[in-house]
Amino acid sequence: MQQLFTIFIALFLIYGCVSTQAKYSGERPTDAKVTDISGTTYKDIAWEGNVHITKPITMTKKTTLTIYPGTNLYVECAPPEGSDVAVPSYLQLFGRVIAIGKDDSPIRIIQASANCRDDSSLISVVNNYEAIFLNTHFVGGDVVFNANSSNLRLEHCSFSKGNKGVVITGGRLELVDNIFRENRVGLNISDLDSPKIERNQFVNNFVGLLISNDVTNVVLRSNYFKNDNTDLELGAHQLEQVDARKNWWGNTAKTHLSTLVIDGMDREGTGKVLLEPMLSLRSWKPLGQ
Repeated sequence: MQQLFTIFIALFLIYGCVSTQAKYSGERPTDAKVTDISGTTYKDIAWEGNVHITKPITMTKKTTLTIYPGTNLYVECAPPEGSDVAVPSYLQLFGRVIAIGKDDSPIRIIQASANCRDDSSLISVVNNYEAIFLNTHFVGGDVVFNANSSNLRLEHCSFSKGNKGVVITGGRLELVDNIFRENRVGLNISDLDSPKIERNQFVNNFVGLLISNDVTNVVLRSNYFKNDNTDLELGAHQLEQVDARKNWWGNTAKTHLSTLVIDGMDREGTGKVLLEPMLSLRSWKPLGQ
């Protein structure tokens, strides 16, 4: 009975209307250049320096967005004309995306308004044949990063202070050496075959990794999990088992893991998670090593 009550509370906090994550508003420097691009664009865009985005931008299929090292994008929520209700000013990208920061000059994409709608997303990558983000830090937004049916590579990036965190549906996924931190749900994936999720950190999220449904042949290795409530959860429609061996869970005691992993042992009809053998802290290497 106690276990069922715990699961009910967790599901309510994850899927219910009550958010456990406060909205984030970043500090925007006064010298940030306001971009004059808005609406749908059919041309390539290249950004560098401090860029202030005040209106939604949609880039079409044959365009390329290039973001140079050291660039800071500040995404605002602005009310449409004649309305007092703010709408999300997000980047919706159907074309190619190349955002490659450096260790000493990363790219930052930051929510700069605290009054964004609950369904706001800092950036959405849709039906994209190539989207590469390296050394890029995403901060804020209801959805920090959203991707749908795209060929996506995220490496040495961080995603923090969001509600739903990172949501990825369909396409091809490679996640290596990233940090998911201080979100309600760090990473939520669905409808993927053979996603590669290696050497990532899931820390201080309410739920670290949520595998919602129809994820097959997942490669989940050498990740670090240390979250507030749940490290790994399989959704009700995730029927296939998940091979999560050789990850670090903070404590190898089975009684400890039973409270941090939700699978078919807790929810009838859901797949099960394979955990053993596990990594010890000594065998886990921090990012960059």
